[in-house]
Amino acid sequence: HDWSMRASWWQTRKSLSMTFNCPGAVGKPEVEVSAGRLRIDWQTANADASFDQQFLGMIDETSADWCVPSSGKLTLNLRKAQAGHWKWPFSCKLPLLTPDWSRWVDDDDDGYDSGGAENREEHSTAGQRQQEVKPAQAIKAKTKADEAAAAAVTLEAPSLLDSQSWLKTWQSMTTPQRMVTLALLWNSQDQVARLASAQRLMREMRSSSMAETESQIKGGNALLRSLDTSVYNNELRPTRWISDFSQMSCDEQVEIMAMMFEKCSVDEQQLVVASFV
Repeated sequence: HDWSMRASWWQTRKSLSMTFNCPGAVGKPEVEVSAGRLRIDWQTANADASFDQQFLGMIDETSADWCVPSSGKLTLNLRKAQAGHWKWPFSCKLPLLTPDWSRWVDDDDDGYDSGGAENREEHSTAGQRQQEVKPAQAIKAKTKADEAAAAAVTLEAPSLLDSQSWLKTWQSMTTPQRMVTLALLWNSQDQVARLASAQRLMREMRSSSMAETESQIKGGNALLRSLDTSVYNNELRPTRWISDFSQMSCDEQVEIMAMMFEKCSVDEQQLVVASFV
C-alpha cells in the first residue's frame, strides 16, 4: 500500500529531518536508510503502510536517527553527505510532503563538525572499548536549540482543528501576529493549494468593497511565490497552527485561510492583498 498521509520536513545545510504521520499505526515502524534511499514499513489496523523513495542527494546512512514520539508519528533525522540546501528531500516533489517552516534553519550553524561521518573518543576501559559519537547527537542538540528559539516567539493557541477556539485566538491577535501567521501558512502550502487559496481570495474580494483591487494582483508564478516574513521575526505566532495546517487537505487549508481573511479588518485585508500586487 502507498503511504497516503501527509508528512513534513525541514533542513539545515548539513542535516535533513522529517516527520511522518500514520493514523492507526500499530507498534513501531521498520525504517531502512541507505545512502540514496529511504524505506518505511508500518503496520496499521487495516493494512500495511509503506514509503519507498530515492533521496534527492546522498545521505550519510550512519547518521540515521529516528524515534516514535507518539502513536502513529515518526521523526527521522539524517546528515547529508555533502552540505547544501535541497529543493525537496527526494528525487521528485511529493504532494504529501510539505516544509515545516516553523523549524526551518537557513544558516550554516547546524551543529555538525566538518570532520568525518563520526567522531570517536577513546576511553580507557577494561576492554579498551571505543565509544562512537554519531552526528545524530549533534542533530538532537541543534534541535533543542531550535526549539528554544522557536519557543521565544511562540504564541500559545488551541488546535486549528477546533474552529470555535482558534477563531477566538485569531480575533485577539494583533495585526503583525496575523500577518506573519497568514504568511507562514501560505509558505507551507504546495503550489496547488496556493493557487486554490488565491482563487478563493479573489472570489472573496469580488463580493466585498475590494473588488477593484483584484485587477492589480499579479498573475502566473509571481502570484504563487513564497512570502518574506523577516520583518516579523520578533512577532509572536501560533507555531502549533503551522504543524496542524500542514496535515490538512488542500480544501481544508483553503477554508482555513478564507476564514482568517474574512475575520481580518479591511486594513488588514489590504495588507494581505498588497503582498500579491
